Amino acid sequence: MVRNWLESGLPDRHFDAVVAIESASHMPDQQAFIIECARVLKPGGRLVIAAWLSSESPASWEVEHLLRPICDEGRLAGLPTESEYRQWLEAEDLRLLLFDDLSRDVRRTWSVCARRVCIRLLEDPDARSYMLDAARTERVFALAVGRIWLAYRLGALRYGVLTATRN
Repeated sequence: MVRNWLESGLPDRHFDAVVAIESASHMPDQQAFIIECARVLKPGGRLVIAAWLSSESPASWEVEHLLRPICDEGRLAGLPTESEYRQWLEAEDLRLLLFDDLSRDVRRTWSVCARRVCIRLLEDPDARSYMLDAARTERVFALAVGRIWLAYRLGALRYGVLTATRN
């Protein structure tokens, strides 16, 4: 089924689990997404969200030069904080069982990605042409790789897995 997870049309309290892997950040209203997930979960059901997060209080320059551009370049609606997720879950009678901060592990991925982008651009003339072609709008994500790497290194960007249960 393909559904809009802001208004899924699925029955209330029907599912044992809802799993969202790197999709919640793309929802235009992330709190509404949590509300919809809670609505369809049975009592005792589990919600698992793996998501990119903002640090709790990033510096204004980190927001302006790292986080906001990452959202724009990655087509993300926003980067909520862990505490925002906690508030949204609690408001929907969902009890957080576990928050696993995988930021340190995930940031290693972006070092590899940044290195590969640099090597590719140095060695491949077609890749350089692609990156210089303004008609290639999706090239913007390749440009974000360095920004993502830096945001993880500075702690402005986090990666967490939240596991909650419906009371």
